[in-house]
Amino acid sequence: MNKNIIKTILYSLILAYASSCTEKLDIEVAGDESKTLVVYGSITTDTTSHMVTLSRTVSVNDTSITYESNAHLTITDGSKIIELTETGPGVYITAPDVYGEVGKTYTLNITLEDGEEYTASSRLNPVSTIDSVVLKKVDVNLAGLNYIIYFNGLEPAGKGNYYIWNLYLNDTLYNSLDETTFESDDFVDGQYVYDFDIYWIDEEDFVWDTVKYTVEMLSITEEYYNYLYEVMSETAWRGGPFDATPANVSTNISGDAQGFFYAAAVTRKDSVFIESEAETVAY
Repeated sequence: MNKNIIKTILYSLILAYASSCTEKLDIEVAGDESKTLVVYGSITTDTTSHMVTLSRTVSVNDTSITYESNAHLTITDGSKIIELTETGPGVYITAPDVYGEVGKTYTLNITLEDGEEYTASSRLNPVSTIDSVVLKKVDVNLAGLNYIIYFNGLEPAGKGNYYIWNLYLNDTLYNSLDETTFESDDFVDGQYVYDFDIYWIDEEDFVWDTVKYTVEMLSITEEYYNYLYEVMSETAWRGGPFDATPANVSTNISGDAQGFFYAAAVTRKDSVFIESEAETVAY
Protein backbone atom coordinates (compact mmCIF):
# COMPACT_ATOMS: atom_id res chain seq x y z
CA MET A 1 0.00 0.00 0.00
CA ASN A 2 1.28 3.48 -0.85
CA LYS A 3 2.10 4.85 2.61
CA ASN A 4 1.53 8.42 1.55
CA ILE A 5 -2.06 7.58 0.68
CA ILE A 6 -2.39 6.07 4.17
CA LYS A 7 -0.88 9.24 5.64
CA THR A 8 -3.46 11.44 3.96
CA ILE A 9 -6.31 9.06 4.82
CA LEU A 10 -5.33 9.20 8.48
CA TYR A 11 -5.07 12.98 8.44
CA SER A 12 -8.55 13.10 6.93
CA LEU A 13 -9.84 10.75 9.64
CA ILE A 14 -8.18 12.90 12.28
CA LEU A 15 -9.86 16.02 10.88
CA ALA A 16 -13.22 14.35 11.41
CA TYR A 17 -12.34 13.98 15.11
CA ALA A 18 -10.98 17.52 15.42
CA SER A 19 -14.21 19.11 16.63
CA SER A 20 -13.94 17.08 19.83
CA CYS A 21 -10.26 16.42 20.40
CA THR A 22 -6.72 16.96 19.20
CA GLU A 23 -5.01 13.95 17.67
CA LYS A 24 -1.33 13.45 16.86
CA LEU A 25 -0.23 10.37 14.99
CA ASP A 26 3.30 10.25 13.58
CA ILE A 27 3.77 7.96 10.61
CA GLU A 28 6.88 7.39 8.53
CA VAL A 29 6.08 7.51 4.84
CA ALA A 30 7.90 7.19 1.54
CA GLY A 31 7.81 9.87 -1.15
CA ASP A 32 4.90 9.95 -3.57
CA GLU A 33 3.91 12.37 -6.28
CA SER A 34 0.68 10.72 -7.46
CA LYS A 35 -1.53 13.31 -5.72
CA THR A 36 -4.35 10.80 -5.36
CA LEU A 37 -7.69 12.22 -4.25
CA VAL A 38 -8.60 11.18 -0.70
CA VAL A 39 -12.23 11.41 0.40
CA TYR A 40 -13.50 10.98 3.94
CA GLY A 41 -16.98 11.76 5.22
CA SER A 42 -20.21 10.52 6.69
CA ILE A 43 -23.89 11.04 7.31
CA THR A 44 -25.55 9.84 10.51
CA THR A 45 -28.95 9.91 12.19
CA ASP A 46 -27.85 12.94 14.22
CA THR A 47 -29.44 16.23 13.18
CA THR A 48 -26.28 18.23 12.53
CA SER A 49 -23.89 19.52 9.87
CA HIS A 50 -22.34 16.41 8.32
CA MET A 51 -18.82 16.75 6.93
CA VAL A 52 -16.85 15.47 3.95
CA THR A 53 -13.17 16.30 3.41
CA LEU A 54 -11.28 16.23 0.10
CA SER A 55 -7.50 16.19 0.02
CA ARG A 56 -4.57 14.96 -2.05
CA THR A 57 -1.65 12.75 -1.21
CA VAL A 58 1.58 14.71 -0.83
CA SER A 59 5.30 14.02 -0.96
CA VAL A 60 7.08 12.89 2.17
CA ASN A 61 8.76 16.29 2.63
CA ASP A 62 5.47 18.19 2.75
CA THR A 63 4.38 19.18 6.25
CA SER A 64 0.82 20.12 5.34
CA ILE A 65 -2.05 18.50 3.49
CA THR A 66 -3.03 19.60 0.02
CA TYR A 67 -6.80 20.14 0.11
CA GLU A 68 -9.15 19.96 -2.86
CA SER A 69 -11.22 23.13 -3.06
CA ASN A 70 -13.98 24.45 -5.33
CA ALA A 71 -15.66 21.07 -5.78
CA HIS A 72 -19.40 20.50 -5.94
CA LEU A 73 -20.71 17.87 -3.49
CA THR A 74 -24.16 16.43 -2.92
CA ILE A 75 -25.57 13.53 -0.92
CA THR A 76 -28.74 11.82 -2.11
CA ASP A 77 -30.97 9.08 -0.75
CA GLY A 78 -32.61 8.55 -4.12
CA SER A 79 -35.45 11.00 -3.51
CA LYS A 80 -33.89 14.14 -2.08
CA ILE A 81 -30.60 15.88 -2.79
CA ILE A 82 -28.54 17.44 0.00
CA GLU A 83 -26.07 20.15 -0.99
CA LEU A 84 -22.74 20.60 0.80
CA THR A 85 -20.96 23.93 1.20
CA GLU A 86 -17.21 24.44 1.41
CA THR A 87 -16.47 26.13 4.73
CA GLY A 88 -12.69 25.86 4.58
CA PRO A 89 -10.09 24.42 2.20
CA GLY A 90 -11.30 20.93 1.32
CA VAL A 91 -13.95 20.87 4.08
CA TYR A 92 -17.57 20.55 2.93
CA ILE A 93 -20.59 20.45 5.23
CA THR A 94 -24.35 20.07 4.98
CA ALA A 95 -26.90 22.41 6.52
CA PRO A 96 -27.30 21.86 10.30
CA ASP A 97 -30.82 20.42 10.01
CA VAL A 98 -29.77 17.38 7.96
CA TYR A 99 -30.10 13.83 9.31
CA GLY A 100 -29.92 10.34 7.89
CA GLU A 101 -32.70 7.76 8.08
CA VAL A 102 -32.31 4.08 8.91
CA GLY A 103 -32.80 1.74 5.96
CA LYS A 104 -31.86 4.25 3.29
CA THR A 105 -28.78 4.14 1.07
CA TYR A 106 -26.89 7.41 0.78
CA THR A 107 -24.76 8.30 -2.23
CA LEU A 108 -22.08 10.98 -2.17
CA ASN A 109 -21.51 12.67 -5.54
CA ILE A 110 -18.36 14.73 -6.11
CA THR A 111 -17.58 16.91 -9.10
CA LEU A 112 -14.14 18.52 -8.97
CA GLU A 113 -13.33 21.91 -10.45
CA ASP A 114 -11.73 20.20 -13.46
CA GLY A 115 -14.89 18.15 -14.11
CA GLU A 116 -13.68 14.83 -12.68
CA GLU A 117 -16.48 12.92 -10.94
CA TYR A 118 -16.46 10.46 -8.05
CA THR A 119 -19.21 8.66 -6.13
CA ALA A 120 -19.59 6.52 -3.02
CA SER A 121 -22.61 4.82 -1.46
CA SER A 122 -23.38 3.44 2.00
CA ARG A 123 -26.49 1.95 3.58
CA LEU A 124 -27.59 3.33 6.94
CA ASN A 125 -28.12 0.32 9.19
CA PRO A 126 -30.01 0.34 12.52
CA VAL A 127 -28.10 0.47 15.79
CA SER A 128 -28.89 -1.70 18.81
CA THR A 129 -29.95 -0.29 22.17
CA ILE A 130 -27.54 0.54 24.99
CA ASP A 131 -29.11 -0.65 28.22
CA SER A 132 -26.38 0.78 30.41
CA VAL A 133 -22.74 1.83 30.58
CA VAL A 134 -20.70 1.39 33.74
CA LEU A 135 -17.34 2.82 34.78
CA LYS A 136 -15.52 0.66 37.31
CA LYS A 137 -12.31 1.24 39.24
CA VAL A 138 -10.48 -2.05 38.77
CA ASP A 139 -7.26 -3.47 40.22
CA VAL A 140 -6.03 -5.58 37.31
CA ASN A 141 -3.60 -8.38 38.07
CA LEU A 142 -0.12 -7.44 36.76
CA ALA A 143 -1.52 -4.29 35.13
CA GLY A 144 -2.29 -2.13 38.15
CA LEU A 145 -5.24 0.20 38.66
CA ASN A 146 -7.42 0.96 35.66
CA TYR A 147 -10.76 2.64 35.06
CA ILE A 148 -12.77 0.43 32.72
CA ILE A 149 -15.88 1.38 30.74
CA TYR A 150 -18.33 -1.49 30.26
CA PHE A 151 -21.21 -1.79 27.79
CA ASN A 152 -24.43 -3.72 28.43
CA GLY A 153 -27.10 -4.37 25.83
CA LEU A 154 -28.89 -6.88 23.61
CA GLU A 155 -27.28 -7.58 20.25
CA PRO A 156 -30.06 -8.10 17.67
CA ALA A 157 -30.40 -11.51 16.03
CA GLY A 158 -29.00 -11.84 12.54
CA LYS A 159 -25.29 -11.82 11.78
CA GLY A 160 -23.73 -8.97 9.87
CA ASN A 161 -23.94 -6.12 12.37
CA TYR A 162 -20.90 -3.92 12.96
CA TYR A 163 -20.36 -1.20 15.54
CA ILE A 164 -18.07 1.63 16.66
CA TRP A 165 -17.93 2.92 20.24
CA ASN A 166 -16.66 6.37 21.18
CA LEU A 167 -16.08 7.57 24.73
CA TYR A 168 -16.65 11.14 25.92
CA LEU A 169 -15.42 12.32 29.32
CA ASN A 170 -17.04 15.58 30.43
CA ASP A 171 -18.29 16.00 26.83
CA THR A 172 -14.78 15.71 25.33
CA LEU A 173 -13.90 12.80 23.06
CA TYR A 174 -11.41 10.61 24.93
CA ASN A 175 -10.42 7.88 22.52
CA SER A 176 -7.80 8.72 19.94
CA LEU A 177 -8.13 7.55 16.36
CA ASP A 178 -5.89 4.51 16.76
CA GLU A 179 -7.64 3.46 19.99
CA THR A 180 -11.23 3.53 18.73
CA THR A 181 -13.13 0.34 19.53
CA PHE A 182 -14.97 -1.29 16.62
CA GLU A 183 -16.37 -4.83 16.53
CA SER A 184 -18.59 -7.23 14.60
CA ASP A 185 -21.37 -9.41 16.05
CA ASP A 186 -19.70 -12.63 14.88
CA PHE A 187 -19.46 -14.12 18.38
CA VAL A 188 -22.41 -12.44 20.11
CA ASP A 189 -25.16 -12.56 17.47
CA GLY A 190 -28.57 -12.38 19.12
CA GLN A 191 -27.12 -12.51 22.65
CA TYR A 192 -27.25 -10.15 25.59
CA VAL A 193 -23.82 -8.55 25.91
CA TYR A 194 -22.93 -8.10 29.57
CA ASP A 195 -19.95 -6.08 30.82
CA PHE A 196 -18.16 -5.79 27.48
CA ASP A 197 -15.10 -3.70 28.29
CA ILE A 198 -14.85 -1.09 25.54
CA TYR A 199 -12.30 1.32 27.03
CA TRP A 200 -9.55 1.18 29.63
CA ILE A 201 -8.12 4.33 31.24
CA ASP A 202 -4.79 4.13 33.06
CA GLU A 203 -4.67 5.40 36.62
CA GLU A 204 -2.29 8.24 35.73
CA ASP A 205 -4.65 9.44 33.01
CA PHE A 206 -7.69 9.58 35.26
CA VAL A 207 -7.55 13.14 36.58
CA TRP A 208 -11.13 13.69 37.73
CA ASP A 209 -12.99 13.16 40.99
CA THR A 210 -16.38 13.58 39.34
CA VAL A 211 -16.70 12.83 35.65
CA LYS A 212 -19.64 12.58 33.28
CA TYR A 213 -18.97 9.76 30.84
CA THR A 214 -20.88 9.17 27.63
CA VAL A 215 -20.67 6.15 25.36
CA GLU A 216 -21.61 6.77 21.75
CA MET A 217 -22.46 3.71 19.65
CA LEU A 218 -22.64 3.76 15.86
CA SER A 219 -23.87 1.11 13.46
CA ILE A 220 -21.58 0.74 10.46
CA THR A 221 -21.47 -1.42 7.36
CA GLU A 222 -19.19 -4.41 6.91
CA GLU A 223 -17.31 -2.44 4.24
CA TYR A 224 -16.50 0.41 6.62
CA TYR A 225 -15.53 -2.04 9.36
CA ASN A 226 -13.07 -3.69 6.95
CA TYR A 227 -11.74 -0.29 5.91
CA LEU A 228 -11.00 0.72 9.51
CA TYR A 229 -9.35 -2.62 10.21
CA GLU A 230 -7.15 -2.35 7.13
CA VAL A 231 -6.12 1.26 7.82
CA MET A 232 -5.14 0.42 11.39
CA SER A 233 -3.34 -2.75 10.27
CA GLU A 234 -1.24 -0.69 7.86
CA THR A 235 -0.40 2.04 10.38
CA ALA A 236 -1.03 2.16 14.11
CA TRP A 237 -1.03 -1.61 14.63
CA ARG A 238 2.14 -2.29 12.64
CA GLY A 239 5.58 -2.80 14.09
CA GLY A 240 5.58 -6.42 15.26
CA PRO A 241 7.72 -9.25 13.85
CA PHE A 242 4.65 -11.08 12.55
CA ASP A 243 3.05 -8.22 10.63
CA ALA A 244 1.41 -9.23 7.38
CA THR A 245 2.80 -7.99 4.08
CA PRO A 246 1.56 -4.43 3.41
CA ALA A 247 -1.53 -4.44 1.22
CA ASN A 248 -3.94 -2.02 -0.40
CA VAL A 249 -6.65 -0.55 1.79
CA SER A 250 -10.17 -0.99 0.45
CA THR A 251 -12.35 1.98 -0.45
CA ASN A 252 -15.92 2.62 -1.58
CA ILE A 253 -14.93 5.72 -3.57
CA SER A 254 -15.20 5.26 -7.33
CA GLY A 255 -12.29 5.72 -9.74
CA ASP A 256 -8.73 5.88 -8.45
CA ALA A 257 -9.59 7.82 -5.28
CA GLN A 258 -8.99 6.57 -1.73
CA GLY A 259 -10.84 7.02 1.55
CA PHE A 260 -14.39 6.22 2.59
CA PHE A 261 -17.88 7.65 2.85
CA TYR A 262 -20.13 5.93 5.39
CA ALA A 263 -23.63 6.17 6.84
CA ALA A 264 -24.38 5.27 10.47
CA ALA A 265 -27.13 5.30 13.07
CA VAL A 266 -26.09 6.73 16.44
CA THR A 267 -27.24 6.13 20.01
CA ARG A 268 -25.76 7.34 23.31
CA LYS A 269 -25.88 6.62 27.00
CA ASP A 270 -24.28 8.65 29.77
CA SER A 271 -23.69 8.41 33.50
CA VAL A 272 -21.63 10.00 36.27
CA PHE A 273 -18.68 8.51 38.16
CA ILE A 274 -17.47 9.89 41.51
CA GLU A 275 -13.96 8.77 42.33
CA SER A 276 -14.17 9.48 46.07
CA GLU A 277 -17.25 7.24 46.39
CA ALA A 278 -16.07 4.38 44.16
CA GLU A 279 -14.95 1.01 45.44
CA THR A 280 -11.98 -0.78 43.88
CA VAL A 281 -12.79 -4.22 42.52
CA ALA A 282 -10.35 -6.99 41.63
CA TYR A 283 -10.09 -8.17 38.05
